[in-house]
Amino acid sequence: MAPANPVRDFGHSHVHLGELTRELASLLGDEGGTISTEARQKLPAVASELRHELLEHFANEEEVLFPFISEHFPGQRDAVDRLHAAHDVICGTFVRFSFLAERGGELSSDARSAFERFEAAYGKHSRDEAELLDQVAQLLTPAQQAELEVLLSELG
Repeated sequence: MAPANPVRDFGHSHVHLGELTRELASLLGDEGGTISTEARQKLPAVASELRHELLEHFANEEEVLFPFISEHFPGQRDAVDRLHAAHDVICGTFVRFSFLAERGGELSSDARSAFERFEAAYGKHSRDEAELLDQVAQLLTPAQQAELEVLLSELG
């Protein structure tokens, strides 16, 4: 069996983020539809969990993965810069959605719109990141792989 590739493994963390995003979308239901009381009660907790997971994932990328890729694969710096910029858009739209969703009462059209913008930005970012990580994973030397494993293990 081939050893795990830390770059590909890092990309797998998007699976959980995607599950939480789909759970939120399910709780929100159809555009303009009424959200059940149960869904309305679950919404803040799921949004909070996703916000925490996103921020942790993005911090890990920005502190370790992106600098590593930029240093070892300078031809990928533009792609890294685009992914980094997407973090700001994703966080901004999600924070806005979370704020609006945590207000009591019925979910506003502004909250739904913010979630849709988040969902679109996050989906594109995930696809772009997966493409970059696949490219980098194929180029990693054993020494680079070991270096990255150490850096990622130090994240705690």
